[in-house]
Amino acid sequence: MHVRLIILVVLAAIVVSACSNSSEAKTCDDIAAQTIALLQELIVDLDAQSDSLTVDEFLQAGDNLPSIESFRKESAAIDDRAAELGCTTTEVAAGVAQRVGDLTARTQLGRFVISLLTTGGL
Repeated sequence: MHVRLIILVVLAAIVVSACSNSSEAKTCDDIAAQTIALLQELIVDLDAQSDSLTVDEFLQAGDNLPSIESFRKESAAIDDRAAELGCTTTEVAAGVAQRVGDLTARTQLGRFVISLLTTGGL
């Protein structure tokens, strides 16, 4: 249970950070779309690492994985643009929630991340 709490906290921080990637966004809906694209990129990266990383190892690594560090950097640009547009976290989160069903994964680890997003675990 403790491990699940850690992963939920790590992924929640990632989603909150992303909710707020690109200066091309013109609307809060664009911000939500970019957030989903960035989440998909993270899942693809995690899928690629899954050959050497189990869900348990992912949970133990926390936010020390290169994929998560890269995600944080890219999501900072989304945060900045969302602030410029006056987007609230609630607006962006609603747009992300509408699109989360579009996320795909090929491995157990990727599906685990998606399940946390779709079940409100974050």
